[in-house]
Amino acid sequence: MTSTTWEALRPRVAPAPFHRAPIRRTAPPRRVAVVLNPASRRPDVTRHRLTQACAQLGRAALRVWETTLGDPGTGQARAALDWGADTVIAVGGDGTVRLVAGELAGTGIPLGVVPAGSANLYARNLGLRPGPSWRNVRVALAGPLAAADLGQVVCVRDGHPDAVQPMLVVAGLGRDAQAVDQVRHGLKRALGWVAYAEAGVHRVLARGVPMDLRLDDRALHAEAWTVLAANCPRVLDHIVAFPGARLDDGRLEVLRLALANPLQWIPVAAKGVLHFRATPSPLRYDTVERLVARTTRPLPAQIDGDVIPGVTQMTVTVRPGVLRVAVPPRLGGAGGSR
Repeated sequence: MTSTTWEALRPRVAPAPFHRAPIRRTAPPRRVAVVLNPASRRPDVTRHRLTQACAQLGRAALRVWETTLGDPGTGQARAALDWGADTVIAVGGDGTVRLVAGELAGTGIPLGVVPAGSANLYARNLGLRPGPSWRNVRVALAGPLAAADLGQVVCVRDGHPDAVQPMLVVAGLGRDAQAVDQVRHGLKRALGWVAYAEAGVHRVLARGVPMDLRLDDRALHAEAWTVLAANCPRVLDHIVAFPGARLDDGRLEVLRLALANPLQWIPVAAKGVLHFRATPSPLRYDTVERLVARTTRPLPAQIDGDVIPGVTQMTVTVRPGVLRVAVPPRLGGAGGSR
């Protein structure tokens, strides 16, 4: 093996998710709003610890809004802003967090995250481990603030565009969305992100899907297992699928997965898990500000794990730096931990 080949194959440390270092808060919050998914893990523990933490901050006012099946986060975040919250904490999984983030975008109000869902992809990219730990509560209330991008997704179904949806981690069209859609609910609750991997295994033999893509101003036709647009480097847990993605660069990393045979999954998986420098041929990366993906037949799309059925076109764009997200003190760009 030549030295050049070894260097390409040598595992490397996963990239820091931000280019710019977070900024320390100058004052503690006074009006803390919590948008809590009651189906999240240990919600009573989260309430108790947030109440105690607010008391330690000088008796900051705390108010909790619970999500519902009919309103899984948007209305509660709006109510929190109307109440005058100067910090909003989302307690739940990626679906709860992304909807709250969508309402906070552009307001300057900090977003704290207490990850208590199944996959918790965004929280993992922020350096948070799942659960209502004291560390997560402290970070949400008092951690430094990073300026983060927010993705926007518009799906076309039955010839009509849906409302704009916020995206924090990844949006996809194709077989990956089918895999997410097939995650068994009981397995998802029991195993978390492992359930998504289990579902994906059952789709590995599926054929690619013909798609017409527009990457900014460049048009192309592809037959891909899936097309993904990402704002974060990590998916699942330790898998870095988008090594060039950053949360604050105003860009999306687009991945086309084109598989000629099932054996090509081996180098694809090795790159994601072991962080090899070499890029296997089935993986086609582009960095863009706008992705448009069209198919000739309806397919499911997914936004941060939330599935949208019957999609014939998906458009993904990015709003640079519109979020203020609380992160652990040592997370960031230059000067942050890697």
